Amino acid sequence: MNNTNKKNEKLQIPNNPSYVGVHPVKFLIWLLILASIMLFGALTSSIIVSSAGRPWAKFNIPSQFYISTALVLLSSLTMQLAYINAKKDEINLVKLFASVTLVLGIVFIGLNYSGWMDLAKKGFALSNEISGGQSASFFHISTYLHAAHVLLGLALVAATLVQTFQYKVHRKNLLIINISTTYWHFVDLLWIYLFLFLILSL
Repeated sequence: MNNTNKKNEKLQIPNNPSYVGVHPVKFLIWLLILASIMLFGALTSSIIVSSAGRPWAKFNIPSQFYISTALVLLSSLTMQLAYINAKKDEINLVKLFASVTLVLGIVFIGLNYSGWMDLAKKGFALSNEISGGQSASFFHISTYLHAAHVLLGLALVAATLVQTFQYKVHRKNLLIINISTTYWHFVDLLWIYLFLFLILSL
């Protein structure tokens, strides 16, 4: 048996059910994305209302959040590259780029945690006694909620990576990597929107 046949044999999977229209799992992910958009829309609206006509403490956003923003942009690129290579059956490259995405996401969470600790040391904790300190509270709540979304994204990327090592991700079975890529791009865009909004609000 030649190498090509061996590779094709590895990539064979049991037949999956055929769906007319949107796959149920994709539908659930899009419902989650819609619910998240509504959640953060309500949250940012609350910030606008709370900052109007009442004390609103200003503070400098720690540099860790700016670094994590650059990393989240890079992670979108690596996740997209993983998806592109899955469609080409370049499985080793899928493993590489999905692994890099996973690492970047973990570093993103770590940098945000470091930034939260720096704010707390300066008195701008989630709960504080500063006049107008609700600005810091909103900052923490917003970024905590986003971090929760990132953790779900990391779980999806990790699941994609596991299935890739099991040769279940390839051009004939793109469901898990398609879902992971879609959700990861959403989480990244959500962060860009949220971070820019917070910069302008503080």
